[in-house]
This record gives sequence, C-alpha cells and structure tokens, in this order.
Amino acid sequence: MAPTTTRISPTAYYTGTTWLRHDLGDKALEQALQTWRYDLVQPLMRLGRAMHNGAGLDEVLLQRHRIIDHLLDREIQDHGLRQIVEVPCGLSARGLRTCQAHPDVVYIEADLPHMVEMKQSALAGRLSSGHSIVPVDLLVPDGPGSLGALIGGLDPAQPVALIMEGMLNYFDEQTIRDIWTRGAAAMASFPRSTYLADVAMKPHINASGLARMFMKTLSVVARGHMHVHFTGRPAATDALLAAGFATATVHEPSDHHDLGLPAANAPDHIAVLEAHGGTDMTT
Repeated sequence: MAPTTTRISPTAYYTGTTWLRHDLGDKALEQALQTWRYDLVQPLMRLGRAMHNGAGLDEVLLQRHRIIDHLLDREIQDHGLRQIVEVPCGLSARGLRTCQAHPDVVYIEADLPHMVEMKQSALAGRLSSGHSIVPVDLLVPDGPGSLGALIGGLDPAQPVALIMEGMLNYFDEQTIRDIWTRGAAAMASFPRSTYLADVAMKPHINASGLARMFMKTLSVVARGHMHVHFTGRPAATDALLAAGFATATVHEPSDHHDLGLPAANAPDHIAVLEAHGGTDMTT
C-alpha cells in the first residue's frame, strides 16, 4: 500500500537541512526547516561515516542531489531546456538556484498542500516571475491537481524536464510504474522530455549494512514501509522504457568521479535515473 500523502514527512526537514548545511540551500528556508531534527541524529550519522568509508546519510543525499543538478544543467546548456517541474519539491532550494542562474527558465515546484503553504510562506517575495510553487498529488491519475494537468499547462513547443528526488522508495513498484507512465504520456507531445529521479535498488541494499540501516530508520521515521526496487540497472531501464520513455540510463556515484562527489570511494548506495522522450526522440 502506498503511504499517506496528507502530511509532511520528518525526512523532508532532514534533507532540507542537509542542503542548507552544505551550501545547496537558502537561508530563507531555515526557519521552516526545524533544524533541531538534523542536529539530534548527527552522532548516529558520524558513526555511519566511520563504518562505511565516509559515507553517511548526508553524503548519499549530496551524491544524488549533485548528480541530478549536473544532468539538469546539461539539459539547460546543451538542449535548450527552459521548462522544469520538480515534484515533490520539499524544502529544496534547487528552484531558487536554477532561476537565479537562468532567469528565463520557467520552474514549477509542486508538492502536497501542507508543503506548498509552508514553502510559499518561507519564500514570499523571493520568487521570480517564472518561478511558482503549486499543489499536486502524484496519486491522482488525471484531472485537476494531477501531474498531467500540471505539465499540460506548459508550452508544448519547448523541451520540458520532470524531477522527482527522494520519492521513489516510499512507493511500491506498481505505483511508481503508474506514475512514470502518466509522466511519460504527459510529456510525450513536447519536442524533448527529460525525467530525473533517484532510487535505492536491491543491489545497493543487499551489499550495504548502511543502506539497510537507513531504510529501516526511514521506515520508522516516515511511519510507512520503505520499498526496494529493481535487481539492477537493466531492470530499472527496462521499467522506464516500458513506461513510455524512448531512452533510459542509470547513473551511480562511481560513474561520476569527475563531479567531486563526497565519499567517492564508498560503495554506491543510490542511483540516479535519467530518461528521455518527446517527439524529437521518436522521429
């Protein structure tokens, strides 16, 4: 069963504080972050680093965040991407950073109403004309409030990107396949579509005591079962292709030593998924 989508998970506060503490956040979000949650568990995080080649939860979160940032920037620079939807946006400052670097980008942050209200209040007066924060529910298949309706309001003549960070392992595999299918269909009429997300796959969990510990901890903190998907890269890419994307690639931190990621010598605990579609990919 999919977890409830009516409240803000404590993990959202932790990840938001991680971005802030590592120069990827924004001071305007600090009051909303409840940073005491982050500080409370740091002794445990330090133990995790000592036991796993410097890879604690922060390092894994930073790895995925920076890989997604790298792939997004490549789309902006090389493929003229100017329309981005990030859902769930949580307390990430990626939208602010992207719009500051690229003022002509339309950036829509989307999440459930509680998070949207909190973030709108925290960033009042900070959003550019092309930057908005709106409610959406990924479990709504169509109509108002759905992902399809949100993407359908964008310019169909321009490339589009959809980012889903820190979400997939909260849902069972059939639910994320359904979300992917709806996302791929919603973006199919755009000239180029890009999908970026992260996932902990079965090989990551099976090979790492740290990963198993984190998944169990997150299950308790989020008050819901954490799901582990896919037996490896081929299974993940096959699922994305089956959902309707034209191409799919799985990136792991060890593939990106050029990015200077933290804990570069630690085993991979997470993967970033990249998929593309759109009319230019099928002609």
